[in-house]
Amino acid sequence: MIDTIIFDLDGVLIDSKKIHFLALNKSLKENKINYQISYEDHLKKFDGLPTKKKLEILNKQKIILKSSFKKISEKKNEITRKLLNKNIKFDIKIFNLLKVLSKKFKIGIATNAIEETLEIAIKKLKIKKFVKFSISTKSIKNPKPHPEIYLRCIINLNSKPKNTLILEDSHNGRIAAKEAGAKLLPIKNLNEVNYNNIINFVQNEKIYSEKLDTWDDNDLNIVIPMAGEGSRFAKAGYTFPKPLIEVHQKPMIQIVVESLGLKGNFIYIVKKEHLEKYNLKSFLNIITPKCKIITIDKLTDGAACTVLLSKKYINNSKPLIISNSDQFIEWNTSESMYSFSTNKVDGAILTFTATHPKWSYAKVDKNNNVIRVAEKKVISNNATVGVYYWKHGKDFVKYANQMIAKNIRVNNEFYVCPVYNEAIKDKKRVKIKSVDSMWGLGTPEDLDYFLKYHSKSKN
Repeated sequence: MIDTIIFDLDGVLIDSKKIHFLALNKSLKENKINYQISYEDHLKKFDGLPTKKKLEILNKQKIILKSSFKKISEKKNEITRKLLNKNIKFDIKIFNLLKVLSKKFKIGIATNAIEETLEIAIKKLKIKKFVKFSISTKSIKNPKPHPEIYLRCIINLNSKPKNTLILEDSHNGRIAAKEAGAKLLPIKNLNEVNYNNIINFVQNEKIYSEKLDTWDDNDLNIVIPMAGEGSRFAKAGYTFPKPLIEVHQKPMIQIVVESLGLKGNFIYIVKKEHLEKYNLKSFLNIITPKCKIITIDKLTDGAACTVLLSKKYINNSKPLIISNSDQFIEWNTSESMYSFSTNKVDGAILTFTATHPKWSYAKVDKNNNVIRVAEKKVISNNATVGVYYWKHGKDFVKYANQMIAKNIRVNNEFYVCPVYNEAIKDKKRVKIKSVDSMWGLGTPEDLDYFLKYHSKSKN
């Protein structure tokens, strides 16, 4: 039974990511360091880390010397203090939330920030009387992602990890919370820090027992078209349709979904005859409860057209993932999705290194921005996995329709990946994200290779 709630500070109780970003860059500049961290790199590499760790990373990159750590840190803290005092305001929502929760739970705050930042935030928010214990990097040897800070907080609150709920936004903080053995409520933005979310979690005893690298987002729509002919498998003697071919004792589509590591609103597009013949509704709802299923009884003009059949579910501002139904990927879902959602990107493409013309490819500039994608044409070594992210589903709908109106086809079909070209022409910002490994399952040869070598690659 949960009797303790611990809050991270930045990104959970206050929004100071930009403050730490600006303060560190200004400190580097004032210390005559000819280097500025991009906001993208700040979120990707430095988010949730204490200043010392950030400086150690810069030192490893040969940007600063260890002898300059003290001056840079002191100046950074001075700038941070001024910005916090200026920008952190009393928040009645946070005040009332902690006021109500403190009547039922022991409340703690654990932050990778310095003690002064913690004190300023508590003072500005006027929540000191609700917080039984708070801790900063001043009192620990190992900052997040090490679990020490949360374990110390739990001990001082006279609680146990199994009875503690932690609210965290950053990837490093989530690792620390899970390593501490506590329950984790992942936070994507301050709007999610509310009484209903917390109490629903507690009352439902919702426990994040899944792998740490999963991503749970109630707003995320995940569309998987799986209505292809699968003719190559049929010719090779397979009797089941491709999504149901057995792979490691599971149907292929289940392996694909599990490798995504996503929890959201799944939308499958299937052949009507498969739905009826193989009872797909029951099966798909077992692997992804409350999923939506769209049926078709004839082939479309390509995957982009197929995905557009889900328009009524995705033509909105909610994030969208479009995934092929025949690949197995190994990637850090949580870190990647956190990067997509916190970075100012309009789209993102998962990639792996390859040069075979059977794949699609993305070409990027020096800042890792996608400048062009091509289907079945090698324009770089960034081959696309078959998993595509859009910040807003309505953008995919808009640019897919735009591409179709221009009759931009490949092999007489409208593909999903080239839709990004229309968005890029419209100044949309698209990034690539490399996965750890990608195994194609789309042909009998690919499937045989996966079955033969995948387990061996782990040894």
